[in-house]
Formats: sequence, C-alpha cells, structure tokens
Amino acid sequence: FVEEQIAAGQQKSDSSRMIYVFSDQNPYVGHPNPLKEGQELFRKGLLSEAVLALEAEVLKNPDNSEGWRLLGITHAENDDDQQ
Repeated sequence: FVEEQIAAGQQKSDSSRMIYVFSDQNPYVGHPNPLKEGQELFRKGLLSEAVLALEAEVLKNPDNSEGWRLLGITHAENDDDQQ
C-alpha cells in the first residue's frame, strides 16, 4: 500500500511540473551579459524587454537560480503570471 502511495505521489509531481515556453526570435540570445541587461531593463520599467533578456540568460545558464527568480518576478510585474 505504501509503495502504491509513493508511486502515485511521484506521478502527480511529475505531471504537475510546468514547462517554460521561451519566446521565439529573442534578440538577446548571444548577448554577452543578458542578466545585467535584464536587470537594467527591469529598472527602466521595460518589462517585456527584460523578459527577453532574462530568457536569454536562463537559456545560456540554465542553472542560474537568480536568472530564473528575476524572470518569474518580471513576469509577475508584467501581469504575465501564466509563464
């Protein structure tokens, strides 16, 4: 019984994971420092541009938790919480 519950819990956690959909045609891919650029764009209030720069950052450095954190905050500030 316990093994069945564990297996069911693992299936739920696997199916509940969301997959982030990156923007097409991102002009910040290849930018030398997209994290810094994203932070600057965020400070200026250019949230849609900041999202693109931060997406480029996490594509370049997928383990960068700060990049992912700022990307989430920027989506929330931009009223785009679905991402």
